[in-house]
Amino acid sequence: MIRLLARVHRWLGVPMALLVFVWFVSGIVMALGGGFPEVTERDRLERGGPLPSLPEATAAEAFPAGVEATGSVRIVPRLGKPIWEIESARGIVQYDVASGVRLLPGTLSDTEARALARQWLGTEPETAVTVHAPDTWTPRAEAQGWLPMLRATAHDGAEVYVSLAKGRIVQHSTSRARVMAWFGAIPHWIYFVQVRRHAVFWKWLVIALSTLGACAAFSGIAVGIARAFRHWARHGQFGPFRKTAFAWHHGAGLTVGALVFTWLVSGALSLDPFALDAHGTVRAEERERARGGRFEPRAFTRSVRQAADACAPHLVVRSLELVQIVGEPFYVCRESPVRAMVLSASHEDAPLARLPAPWLDREVSALTGGEPSRVTELEAPDAYYYPTHFYPDMTFPVLKIESGAVVHYVDETTGRILRRHDGTSRTYRWLYHGFHSFDLPSLLAHPRIWYALILVLSLVGALVAATATWLAMARVRRFTSRR
Repeated sequence: MIRLLARVHRWLGVPMALLVFVWFVSGIVMALGGGFPEVTERDRLERGGPLPSLPEATAAEAFPAGVEATGSVRIVPRLGKPIWEIESARGIVQYDVASGVRLLPGTLSDTEARALARQWLGTEPETAVTVHAPDTWTPRAEAQGWLPMLRATAHDGAEVYVSLAKGRIVQHSTSRARVMAWFGAIPHWIYFVQVRRHAVFWKWLVIALSTLGACAAFSGIAVGIARAFRHWARHGQFGPFRKTAFAWHHGAGLTVGALVFTWLVSGALSLDPFALDAHGTVRAEERERARGGRFEPRAFTRSVRQAADACAPHLVVRSLELVQIVGEPFYVCRESPVRAMVLSASHEDAPLARLPAPWLDREVSALTGGEPSRVTELEAPDAYYYPTHFYPDMTFPVLKIESGAVVHYVDETTGRILRRHDGTSRTYRWLYHGFHSFDLPSLLAHPRIWYALILVLSLVGALVAATATWLAMARVRRFTSRR
């Protein structure tokens, strides 16, 4: 059996060793900030600028006729004008707030696209070209309906992509972010555009490669332990290899072999190969229960200008969201992902930092269908709702609502369901985030220790893969010379 595992380990090492080495090195770069560039909610709020002057009309009067909102509804700025951004069954639709005219897909002119790019870059673009195909930084552009796009680049290397079809910024990056991504996220996630543009093929390619790597690691651990104990029984010492590369590979493999195995397995699990909804997606019916049925624009009888003006002394209003909590309308003035105020959309009440308690209680009852087993107010992260090194923006305080095996986290300002966990997603949280990125509460509270641990273990893992690569090359040379 050990001989069979040894052969499996040797020959799987030939195609996998170099790839696993690249994964370890790129993982270090990602921990240092080498993620894939993306447009975050913070970017949209900060770079979009403050909300311009709104009409005196109520949302009930200004809301576009015939549009049924299935998700978020908000007023945001675009080139000095307020526009509706409404999530509907047809995707995100946009309307001019003042005129009520729909901004049709593909109607963004080249001049407007350049103006949007200039606003985001903070300077006049040095170059601006229209692209009609996905590239490295927009590999899913075709599937997401972004094409065609205007790619604008500033003199300092900052770059934005403006979707002419969607009428919005869809990608933003700096020179440093792109360089870091080439050494981090792109090789780590196999994010090359030729592969990533085919989502299903890319998913199963990553799962297959991770699984093969895990098999190589498992067989190596079994063979290494067996040979070490056999050598101890015969000679009274561990270390059956005299050649330097073999000795280093054996020693490093026994040191972190189990960690290499769990990293590779958890990497495969990140793509949910068994379709278990392991990410804990919030259900559409849950959002509808919290909303109290269909979104009713007629309930928003307070002037949108009055709502924005009421919030203005307390924060910079960058978007005005319309939320419905168990049938009751509210406006949410937002400055950043973590800074917002809420006020009634049907009464002349002052803005508040949190939704009134009676409405939060009603939402809790609506979500749980009765009495929840436990409701806790969180002022700080817990094991399932926490900021990460890549996504630091988290809203607090939140309500943690436990009802049987299901846990919901609800924003106390907006009433929005931020996260949902059941037994499957909680298990997944530890199998993936726990093993793969060491998202453990004790480590997340001490970022320097987390970085040091990731760096040291990744370097030892890279040593295992580097010596394996050297041995695999030697094995291929011997095999080809015999042939």
